[in-house]
Amino acid sequence: MDQKNGFFDCVLLDGLSAPEKEQAYAAAMPRVLSYTAGECVVSAGEYFGVLGIVTHGELSVIRSGEHRPVIHKRLAPPDVFGVSSLFGKECPFPTTVRADCESTVLLLDEASVERMLAAVPRVARNYIALLTEKIRFLNRRLDTLAGRSAEERVAAFLLTRVGRDGALGITKSALASTLGLGRASLYRILDGMQAAGIVRPHRDRIEILDTAALQQFINNRKE
Repeated sequence: MDQKNGFFDCVLLDGLSAPEKEQAYAAAMPRVLSYTAGECVVSAGEYFGVLGIVTHGELSVIRSGEHRPVIHKRLAPPDVFGVSSLFGKECPFPTTVRADCESTVLLLDEASVERMLAAVPRVARNYIALLTEKIRFLNRRLDTLAGRSAEERVAAFLLTRVGRDGALGITKSALASTLGLGRASLYRILDGMQAAGIVRPHRDRIEILDTAALQQFINNRKE
């Protein structure tokens, strides 16, 4: 996937015509940066202030864990990151983004995004929709963490994050850290769900086999 096609395929340009995509790219004039395996795109705590679009390779999003950093998710073309780092007060970037292999990223600062929105206003709707989904996800996560048993929290998190491929790209250690659970407790819960044919954990992802059974954990919640 070349840099322009990677840009055209990203979620910000969903539903746009080919001429509109060309116009958006010309207005944005994104910087193209290449990274070698292991090189950081941004480190947690730094001010980033740009939106990134992956056009080649794969990046890991890394969070601080209880004992060591854990991979929160992986980014591949045409994934977007840093959407909420624009248009506001300077704020430290919450995660480290690192290249897993030779990778290429398009970077758009506020001025680039403003030019693109002015040139093709339809991009603004996609940008707002992406931010709205992030807010909804955070609301679901708050609901997941509030007043539920460990099993319910795991079930709710898996249901809200499962991808179109029926899996969630996260390690067990990262999931434990995200949910504030001890690894032993999480492993026990996942082992039970695996034995029941509900999930199948892998090294860097969790495959969901029975979403109805996961939902049942939440439906049976005692108020």
